Amino acid sequence: MSPTFAIRCGRMIAAFALGSICSLPLVMTHAADVEGSADHPLIKRYDGAEIAVYSQQAFAEYPIALGKALNAAVSDGKKIEKETVLRGQVSRMSYVVPMGRSALEVFENYTEELKAQGFEILWSAKAPDTGYEFGQRYGGVGGQLFEYSSQAAHYLAARQIRPEGEVAVAVFVTQYYDGYTPKVEVKKGQTIVQVDVVDARPREQRMVTQTAAELSSGLNVKGRVTLHGVFFDTNRTEVKPESKPALDEVAKLMTQDPTLKVLVVGHTDTVGGFEPNRSLSERRAAAVVQELKARYGITGERLFSFGVSYAAPAATNSTEEGRAQNRRVELVKM
Repeated sequence: MSPTFAIRCGRMIAAFALGSICSLPLVMTHAADVEGSADHPLIKRYDGAEIAVYSQQAFAEYPIALGKALNAAVSDGKKIEKETVLRGQVSRMSYVVPMGRSALEVFENYTEELKAQGFEILWSAKAPDTGYEFGQRYGGVGGQLFEYSSQAAHYLAARQIRPEGEVAVAVFVTQYYDGYTPKVEVKKGQTIVQVDVVDARPREQRMVTQTAAELSSGLNVKGRVTLHGVFFDTNRTEVKPESKPALDEVAKLMTQDPTLKVLVVGHTDTVGGFEPNRSLSERRAAAVVQELKARYGITGERLFSFGVSYAAPAATNSTEEGRAQNRRVELVKM
């Protein structure tokens, strides 16, 4: 090999290596991640990044931002211009990127990768439109990892419609500036990434249907009983077909005790105003009464409907688990 050819080869190799380093595509690598964590199967990570915080909920609500941050003091308390609440499996990955990589560089890699994977970008923004509010949305994730680091922020919301259902992604990228991060090793100026993925899916129906005898016992002991297994779609009042086993048992109860009269009471969580929820709870209770009358022949003199909105919670409304318990139908003995 001639010296000239060797020099040219060396330059080509060096140029190729430099180009590879500069592009640093998103890849499915596994560095020193927090125990029990994993990338979402549809979303790659930035090369060399480590998962610092990870969580997954089988079913939860997730408010995804589709508009810029607002000044709550002059917008009637509203903090985001536009957002929508999604329900399904929520996976949350917080990544720490190697030093020297800017938030812009990392964010553009995510944007290109999501587009390449067929995701539709619903909304994208950078500081100041993200504002302090976007960092606050991730308050508590890794302590204050994102909370006080809004200067270099970039955000996008994207979705993909798949045969298995819709998948939505929210990506927030910034450079750490300040905050208390007791379990996360991060340096000032280091790029951090929050990736939240919502796999839209229905809630698993896991409530055990009570027998007529169990319903009777609850009414006789406490005067009321929660009617598990009665289902409605979000903000809808039609009783879903899978509610039939529960209604079968109510009808059996009413048949076995022909003198029994019950109040069917609808309850909601606190999402939405009190009056809209009062109307929703009343119409759901009335729908249950109508099903029992029309399908099972229970007379109207024995069934009465009432809606109480969120006036009688069974659990806290500050968590999804608590709100799920509060969305219920009860039977009250008259």
